[in-house]
Amino acid sequence: MHCQEMLIDVVTNLAEEDLAAGEREFKYAQIMRWLNYGQDKLRLWVAQKNFNHPIRSDSIVTSSGTNEYDLPEGYRKAMLLKDSNGVEIPFVITRKQFNYNINTSIAQARGNYAQRAYIYDRTIGFAPNITTAKTYTLLHQFRPAGLHFSTAPSQSGLTTVQFKLDDPDAAEPSRRVGKISIRDDYYNGMYIEIYDGTGQGQLRKISDYAGSTRICTVLAWTTAPDETSLYALVSPFFEELHEAIVLWATIRGCSKDNTRRELFKTDLNDLLDLFAQSIKDRQTQNPQYLDYKDPEYEI
Repeated sequence: MHCQEMLIDVVTNLAEEDLAAGEREFKYAQIMRWLNYGQDKLRLWVAQKNFNHPIRSDSIVTSSGTNEYDLPEGYRKAMLLKDSNGVEIPFVITRKQFNYNINTSIAQARGNYAQRAYIYDRTIGFAPNITTAKTYTLLHQFRPAGLHFSTAPSQSGLTTVQFKLDDPDAAEPSRRVGKISIRDDYYNGMYIEIYDGTGQGQLRKISDYAGSTRICTVLAWTTAPDETSLYALVSPFFEELHEAIVLWATIRGCSKDNTRRELFKTDLNDLLDLFAQSIKDRQTQNPQYLDYKDPEYEI
């Protein structure tokens, strides 16, 4: 379910689907803020349940003489680190880099030492010292980017989509709904779907994002989007959990009515219990199932 569908579901839950834009109590931008808030609340709930989701794979490219590197944008928790040969690299999460280096030096002196890594704050480091350029693959939980939908500007191409600048005077649905980021790699790992216009129905994972130009890179579209294309971001959570995000946004819209708010909260708690069991079942049936939209990914 892409975020435009989620927004329409919230509008329907609030009984405003038949009203014109000027007649609605809640503006689309306001509802999109609630959806993004709900997505972040869901991330915290998933973390409390210790579910390894959502997960993204990023490359750490090292160079000779440099041992420490910035962690990827959106990083939350490391799951697996491998070298270019697929060999797993042990790592520790630590706040005391100095003590870790002392311990690894002792292990190296004893002759039972191999390549290791340590993670602290927003940094990943390697020991012993990096002497040649290498590429490591880091599998990690990440914080989902904010959702938005809009039209695709003319600068979009066969392997790219440029996110549209805000145009307050544009009419729905051409106006962008939701904020965009100018931070590089902010949208990496998210999905983008063309839900109307040229290229309708295509779904791609964002592999790179340049904040200065607002251009995201994807695998080649079958049909390149143009100015008639409407795109929307897709939350990286399991699709079953998208309804929970919709409910969170609906609850926020009903907050002025205590009776309706409590009713929705009860429904939400019951729904989350079902989702929790569903995720447990998935992990039992296929422990390496990482991404509901990317079943071809292999660890």
